[in-house]
Amino acid sequence: MTSTQINETAVHEAGHFLGCAHFQMRAFPEVTPFGFYSPSSTVPCTGVCRIPDPLTPYQACVVGWCGPLAQCLTGATESWMPSFKVTERTLRDWYLMLLARLEHLSAEDARMIRGGQGKIWLACKSAFKILSRDKPRLKRIARHLAVVAEKEQANPFSLKLTTPYEPMNATIPRLPEPEPMTDDFQLPETPLALPGRIQVLKNFLARMMPDDPERSKFQDMLARIERGEKLSPEIAAPGQAQ
Repeated sequence: MTSTQINETAVHEAGHFLGCAHFQMRAFPEVTPFGFYSPSSTVPCTGVCRIPDPLTPYQACVVGWCGPLAQCLTGATESWMPSFKVTERTLRDWYLMLLARLEHLSAEDARMIRGGQGKIWLACKSAFKILSRDKPRLKRIARHLAVVAEKEQANPFSLKLTTPYEPMNATIPRLPEPEPMTDDFQLPETPLALPGRIQVLKNFLARMMPDDPERSKFQDMLARIERGEKLSPEIAAPGQAQ
C-alpha cells in the first residue's frame, strides 16, 4: 500500500471507531497493509474495524456512514467520492451522491448503511454531527493507525498472526452480560426480581441514541414493568414477533 492509501484507510477506520465510541461500544480499528480475504470474497481488505458488541440496525447505519464521511471531512477522499467540501449545507447533496455509489464501499459498510431502511438520511446526519464536532480526535486516531501500518509494512517479518475475520456488521445477536444489547431485545427467560428487570431495561435505554426509532418501544416496556403490568410474549420479545 502507498502512504496515501494507508492514510485513506486509517481515516476511514477511525471514523467507524468514533461512531462506535459515541454509542459506548467497543471497536478495534486496524489498517492491514498486506491485506487479507474475508469469507466468500476474493477482494483483500486494506482495513477493518472489528465490533464485538451488537448494534441495532440504526446504530449500524450511523457507524457505516462514519467511514466515508470521515474521509471527506478530512480531505482523505478517493477518486469516486464527491470533490466538494462536506458541510451542513452540502451534506444532503453528498448523501445522495454516496447513496448512489455504495458499491464502491466494502460489502459490510454497504450492508450496514442499507440496513437503516427508512432512517438512512437521519443516520447520515447523526454521523456528520458525531465526526464534525471532534475532528482533532478523528485525525489523532487515524494518524496512530497509519503509523502502525507503515511500521508493519516496512518490517514484514514482524507481521503478527491476525485473528479470524469478523464482519464489521455486528447486528447478529450476541448477548453480552449482564444486559442484552441486540435488536431482538427480550427480557431473560429466567425470572428476575422486579428491580433487576427494571435495571436491565434502564441500562439498555442509556446506550441508545435519543433519536433512535426503537427507543419509544423500550421506554413503553419499562413504564409497563414499573407499573407492575405483565408483558405479553409479543411485547417481551419484540424482535421475534415480526
